[in-house]
Amino acid sequence: MGPTVGELMSEQHINHEDDEEDEEEDEDDFVTHPRRVSSPDELEEASSKRRRYSPSVPDGYTRASPPAAAPTSTSLLHSQPYTPRPPGPSHTQASILRSPPSLKPALEHSILNVEPVDEFIREIADFVHRLIANRTEHIEIEAKVGILRDESGQRLRLPVGVETILTPDSPVFKFESNMSLIQHRHYNTMLNNLISEPSPADGPRTPLKHNHTRLVDSFYPPPKGLRERLRVTVDEKTGKVVQCIRKVRLGDLNIYSPKRNADWRISVNLELPAQQPMGTPLSTRRKDRMTYTHQYCNIDLTQVQQSATHKQPATLLHELEIELNATAMPIVLHSATRRHSTDANIPQEQRDEFDDIIRIFVNNARILVRNASNAWE
Repeated sequence: MGPTVGELMSEQHINHEDDEEDEEEDEDDFVTHPRRVSSPDELEEASSKRRRYSPSVPDGYTRASPPAAAPTSTSLLHSQPYTPRPPGPSHTQASILRSPPSLKPALEHSILNVEPVDEFIREIADFVHRLIANRTEHIEIEAKVGILRDESGQRLRLPVGVETILTPDSPVFKFESNMSLIQHRHYNTMLNNLISEPSPADGPRTPLKHNHTRLVDSFYPPPKGLRERLRVTVDEKTGKVVQCIRKVRLGDLNIYSPKRNADWRISVNLELPAQQPMGTPLSTRRKDRMTYTHQYCNIDLTQVQQSATHKQPATLLHELEIELNATAMPIVLHSATRRHSTDANIPQEQRDEFDDIIRIFVNNARILVRNASNAWE
């Protein structure tokens, strides 16, 4: 039997500021909540804690150095703010191409003075674009962090040295998204610290927001002539129906990461609205979820309590996924129509918008995978 909710509490648990009336109830949360660091003593304490969970910056990025006169930061990233990839050459390339003060002019990007297309990002963008082309709504694009396993149940081993996209017709293997409780706490602490850290010396960044929800999913038999079950989602606190859908999987893309403690999978689905069914559900699951929102992405850290069925016993799972949120999807769908448009009046910047959003989505998935601890299982 899995740990009780009380056992899943962390020492740094802090309640939501806007949910004071539920303070006593929230003490049983399996996740901890971020807090704002204010006093010098708290800053020093927070800085000490963050060093234990300092996320590594993915290959292809550098950390921006703060001004010399600026006070010492308590940032997670070794006291230096993380700088997203701007348009143009990547940070890694820019650092390579940057000439010493005594050497001018700077080196050109290549023999053609252009940067070759990043085939990894292009492959994922092509995959997603192919599945959503000519669709206008009800699309879900998500990435789950997990482990790719072979037929024996062991982690997949392939003769490659770096992160690799597997083709859809690859040999049979299984993707498992469940992680250990220790790993779950690791991500919870890391994401909370990102919210609590002070603004960097070189200016404010887009804030990371959070929301704690408790949802119950009930699954019903598929409508006649269809394969997919109906899912009714209810807010556990209010009892209101949040969603009633039929989820149709369009395609999966698996990414094998031999240098990391976890792999990941990108999925594209249809979430088609459905009429609320009658009768008794086939199964239910309770989701205790912390959602961290940054720009176009939601990061969902969830404990799932799956009810027992005639096929399997009750289970307790811990999952992490990244999803392009409701703000992003209209832009993604619109930019997809311009990606390969024959209209010569569409500027290149608008043609590239779809790939740029996919790049941000992939960056977030990579950062989470690369910060998986060795306590995944």
